[in-house]
Amino acid sequence: LLGEAEARVVTSEAALLQLSSRPDLRSASMLHLTASAGCAAAVSDCLQVLGGYGYMEDYRLEKHLRDALTLRSLGGRTADLAGRIARTYQGRQA
Repeated sequence: LLGEAEARVVTSEAALLQLSSRPDLRSASMLHLTASAGCAAAVSDCLQVLGGYGYMEDYRLEKHLRDALTLRSLGGRTADLAGRIARTYQGRQA
């Protein structure tokens, strides 16, 4: 589980670095959609490994969980992000 969590975080970081070279609404929406879900899943995996200890302030996972859940809610619902991606894609085809 820890290996999968690390892979999710590294993938999100790489996507963020790639986005900085071409910032546009479609790319940012896709990154937010995938990275926020990946970060939340990574924290969840780490909490499963640590069990009850993960909720203690010593490991700081409780802060990461709050941050990941807040990140997911900041950009809007998943359906809204997917719709935004679809609209920008349709605009390119026209």
